[in-house]
Amino acid sequence: MKTRFFLLFLSLFLPVWAAGLQFSATQMMPSTNDDLLHILPRQDRLEEPTAIVFIKTDIKGLTVRGNISTSPRKVRGGYILCIPQGTTQLKLNAPLYTTSTVRFDPVQGGKHYEITVFTQADKKQLRQALAQAEKLDESHTDIGLNLELDYMELPSSVREQGGALIFLDKVLNFTQWQKLLKKNAPYEPFDINGNPKDPCCLVVPANTPVEDIFRLGKVDFDSYVEEFEAGNTYHTILTFTPKP
Repeated sequence: MKTRFFLLFLSLFLPVWAAGLQFSATQMMPSTNDDLLHILPRQDRLEEPTAIVFIKTDIKGLTVRGNISTSPRKVRGGYILCIPQGTTQLKLNAPLYTTSTVRFDPVQGGKHYEITVFTQADKKQLRQALAQAEKLDESHTDIGLNLELDYMELPSSVREQGGALIFLDKVLNFTQWQKLLKKNAPYEPFDINGNPKDPCCLVVPANTPVEDIFRLGKVDFDSYVEEFEAGNTYHTILTFTPKP
């Protein structure tokens, strides 16, 4: 009887922790933040004005994926990014958090919005997540890797090389990423903003197989991308869950 009760307890409670911490979010609302309202909206690939979104959060290492026009920029109190008109959802991830999709009404180009992202986790879980965000703890963490193709235009210097550009998930810095990359792999670090200390990307030769770049034995790889084609841009998405 005790054994059956113990197994029931495991089945009910362990999967909750193994699945990672959970995000919560408020509704997307028009912003009245003076600092945000001074930012001019950029244009998307169709030359239409984008919407500017301020994600208010103190969650360390938050990454945002989906239909976005600019990578999230860290500012005091959260992140700022531009998303195309009509966007209705964004994907959020952070160390030891389950990837979540936040949905909202279609945004209007040229407008400014804000949304607050938080968690209901207890202090112990938050400390562990913060430690994971600052240092990759492979012995206690299962790491998932997904690759997504993006049709964004390559920087001219990369385009001239005839290769592909891989954006590294900013949930890890480049030093941490190197633990997941093969030694002597055929890539060159590259940063759009000219930051050589923590480059955002990799440039790889055309038709390079994924397994020639990433140490797939260290990550749970799940993606339709098999090789990197010339002229394409790819985004890496990492997920972290505590090992049982």
